Amino acid sequence: MKKIIFTICAIMLAALTGVTAACANTNGDFTIYPSYEHDGNKSWIIRDVSPNRVIEEYLTLENLSDRRLDINLFVREAKEENGKFIAATTPDFKDIGLWISTDALSYTLEPHRKITVPVTISIPAEAEQGQYVAAIFASKKDAAGPALNIVTQIGVRVYLSVVPSSYGFTDIFTAQGYKSSFLTWLSAFGLLASIFHYLITRGETKSYAKQID
Repeated sequence: MKKIIFTICAIMLAALTGVTAACANTNGDFTIYPSYEHDGNKSWIIRDVSPNRVIEEYLTLENLSDRRLDINLFVREAKEENGKFIAATTPDFKDIGLWISTDALSYTLEPHRKITVPVTISIPAEAEQGQYVAAIFASKKDAAGPALNIVTQIGVRVYLSVVPSSYGFTDIFTAQGYKSSFLTWLSAFGLLASIFHYLITRGETKSYAKQID
């Protein structure tokens, strides 16, 4: 009930002032979330990285509605204060906001379509050690009148810890892509080892059979 009252008040205020209203996602017609878990977390991107590195992340953008949607993506630096996550309202980047880039800034999704959005995070060599916080927002604008737009935004938090190079190197082995490649190579190695063992055993068996004859 409170959400409905808040939305009505926001629309009335925007209609009176002739400005764009920004409100929470109350209609649930789209969503965005990390494509992989990070330290068991399905909602946020959490990475330990070293300076002078480029890492790849992936977000899933999904149209939950029965109509085509135009969705924009943008990044905002953020901070945590008194247990609250606060994202900046303007793109006045100091650090992490400059490091994050998406494959495109806007996407058009057909009804019930789901896509994977590549995200590149480039950590400069001069990046200082510490935690950096940002949010990647998906935004949709709907016209609600001659001078009124309803803007719906959903954000994915990014927690990036810049650590010494010797420590950051280990994040290669915990990355989702590396895990998949490692398991593939491990399976291939096991198969080759089995074949090699079979050939050796077969040769020894034949040799022993000849000796008996």
